[in-house]
Amino acid sequence: MARRQFGNIERMRSGRYRATYKHEGARLSAPTTFATKQDANLFLAGIQKDLSDGTWKRKDEGNQPFAPFALQWLNSRQDTIKRTTFEDYESIVKRHLIPKWGAYKLNAIKLMEFQNWLNDCKSGQALKIKSSMNQIMVEAVRNEIIQTNPIEYIKVKRTSKYQPNILTMEQLIALFEAIPTRYRLFVATLGLMGLRFGEACALRANKVEGNHLLISESVTKVRGGHAWTGTKTHETRQVSMPQTYKTELLAHIKERGLAGDELLFTTELGNLIDNRNFHKRVWRPTIDRLMEQGVLDKYIEPKDLRATNASIVADAFSILEASRRLGHASSNITTKHYARPIAGRDNQVANHLDDLMSKQPSLALAQ
Repeated sequence: MARRQFGNIERMRSGRYRATYKHEGARLSAPTTFATKQDANLFLAGIQKDLSDGTWKRKDEGNQPFAPFALQWLNSRQDTIKRTTFEDYESIVKRHLIPKWGAYKLNAIKLMEFQNWLNDCKSGQALKIKSSMNQIMVEAVRNEIIQTNPIEYIKVKRTSKYQPNILTMEQLIALFEAIPTRYRLFVATLGLMGLRFGEACALRANKVEGNHLLISESVTKVRGGHAWTGTKTHETRQVSMPQTYKTELLAHIKERGLAGDELLFTTELGNLIDNRNFHKRVWRPTIDRLMEQGVLDKYIEPKDLRATNASIVADAFSILEASRRLGHASSNITTKHYARPIAGRDNQVANHLDDLMSKQPSLALAQ
């Protein structure tokens, strides 16, 4: 067999030719054999050119197992996204994807097999699983490790979207009165000011300015502590306070001697309000009691207070004003997820149209 300056060509018993070459101390083979020696020569010439100009890439990188690549992707996201979002990804990757697909080669993960597996996952997790897996495989494609992303065309079972429950003003007031005194003003902040739970927890004394609250940060419980972040739009918004609420809030600040960056609302022990504990110890018992009394006809969540506020503001003013008050980047978000028609308002619209019609006796609706 003739010796080449770069690589080796060997004729096999089958009559075909095999091309090999060395790179970084390893001997690598062409991904296929060749019908002619000339074809093998052309392949090696191409590899030599790629090595010299820095464009060479191993053709077998797709043979690496999924698990280490997924963890590498996860680590690359750690400092670029919110802590809570990272922990969601981490949970999906380590609890769902790696146990099933960790030992699979990246190029061995196929659409149909993944689709069948995903169909058996709980509907509440399926969308998150698909999203995380898709991002990992997109990264593999971008790095030219695999040629196509098999997850791109995966379908997720449709789940019923959460529909907010809009409270009447009477129900809202009854809720304020039923909540333990320690948390009454905190809950009123959710219902009257339309803040997100984390935004209300993060409010500080120095964020009360005149007739406004300045909403600039949010806090969320994460593993080992709490994560403080900016608002979802990364902007500070100014929300006007109803006079009654303002009076109560100023009295609250004075009574507790709050100042500077001290938190406005805390637990009995002076700790940050935690969503899970608040829901278990304060919220659920109160809502259950109101349902037993017939004040509420269905269970509501704290986020329903934000939706109620959006609906009241949008009904009295505009969806744009509601969107601004809630801190949404787009009024479409307010319409889609929060604001809902006020009960009985459509009847008032019909009556108003009827009044207008009655002032036009010459208009005949039927001939």
